[in-house]
Amino acid sequence: MLFIDVDGIQSYIFSTNKLKTIMGASWILDDINVVRTKEMFPPGGPAGVIYSGGGNTLIRYSGDEPSAELSELLRLYREHGMSVTWACAPFDPSDYQRSMRDVRRRLARAKVNKRNTLASAASPYFKLCELCGREYAEGSCDGSVACRTCLHKYRSADRPLRGLESFRFFSNFGAVDQMVAVVVMDGNGMSGKIDRLQSLEELADFSASTESIIRKAFLEGVEARFPGEIESGSIIPIRPLIMGGDDICFITLAHHAFPFVEGLIRAVEEKSSQFPRLFRNRITLSAGILFMKSSYPFNFAHRIAESLLRSAKKASRDREQASMVDFHVLLSSSGDVIDQTRAREYEVRDGHDLCRLTRRPYSREGLVDLMEDAGLLGKCLAGNKLKGLRPILRRGRSESLLELNKMAARMTVERRDAFFALTGRHGWRWEGARWCNSLLDLVEVSGLCAGKAGKKEAGDGAH
Repeated sequence: MLFIDVDGIQSYIFSTNKLKTIMGASWILDDINVVRTKEMFPPGGPAGVIYSGGGNTLIRYSGDEPSAELSELLRLYREHGMSVTWACAPFDPSDYQRSMRDVRRRLARAKVNKRNTLASAASPYFKLCELCGREYAEGSCDGSVACRTCLHKYRSADRPLRGLESFRFFSNFGAVDQMVAVVVMDGNGMSGKIDRLQSLEELADFSASTESIIRKAFLEGVEARFPGEIESGSIIPIRPLIMGGDDICFITLAHHAFPFVEGLIRAVEEKSSQFPRLFRNRITLSAGILFMKSSYPFNFAHRIAESLLRSAKKASRDREQASMVDFHVLLSSSGDVIDQTRAREYEVRDGHDLCRLTRRPYSREGLVDLMEDAGLLGKCLAGNKLKGLRPILRRGRSESLLELNKMAARMTVERRDAFFALTGRHGWRWEGARWCNSLLDLVEVSGLCAGKAGKKEAGDGAH
């Protein structure tokens, strides 16, 4: 068996803040890792792909030396600025699990023993790339001098996405005057599901089925969420960046994020539940969603979104691999990971008690309830009073309860009853050795789901 792994995929894709370069990097990785690899090593052949996606490739292979096809594949990766590690190990069909452990150990050993690449020497006579800052510039794109790797990425940004060629996806998110969302998603407990497989044939089936289920679910989600744009041939306000295996990353306008993510998770759960033996019940997904202004650097945004994903996956492990969603609304220029931000912005003291102003992350079902209750809260309180809840809640439990009762006293009976029902479900409760309150979650979700059109959207941002 031959195991190939692309080193530092996230670093390769998100090495720059320029969204078009990020899009091109994602396309190049998918093209080499899936399309070109399967052309060189056709599945089902004597030296065929078992699975390939997300930067990982497993191939039936004999010998320890590179063949002409492998040398060409490695050359393609290097030509486009990617570092690759590979390892070979004998395969024993009678002991599949041991063979897989062996090839993984060899790959890990190869990574440890790999020599580090020296950085480019500084020189007053040559400019470094203004996009990644890693290599010497060889040309220019969009007003910036760029290295050969970044030029390749930039020029590949407008190529059609595999399996989604018929859609015109929005790409110029930096030109919109409204909030956008960076979403990263990943399957829960997938390594455990893979470890229970008993043959290469099962592994190939598992990989192909996972890819098919997630792509079909994404495709159906686009068709369900944006029927008007598809029918008219308009630009669809979403842009997939990564779709490899169970890894998903995309950008969309803020008010589309929650409904699209919830629908995608539900569709993947339903489709995978039709293959209970293969997936050990079903595939569940965790998601991290960062809401931000379109001008915020996308590479920093992805780092924060990844920390949200880690938070959601931790909660998923605590709830027997349930689908979980964590989110954050970036109201400042801070680039801190979510644990640091939560401690600073969502925790306050009320005497000796610690108060937490959120109950995130949420299960998929909890997210549905949260969106419904956010709509009800918007009917109880006017926009300025909704915004005013944040400083009220930050006063702590005692004072905020007094202010909430004052607000309710000025409402009509019908609104007051609805408001008290919401505070009963989302108000202060003692959980995990502290007081918790999810009213602020309602406030933020209410604003994000409003669906107000931005003041300006780029007229032509699709590929």
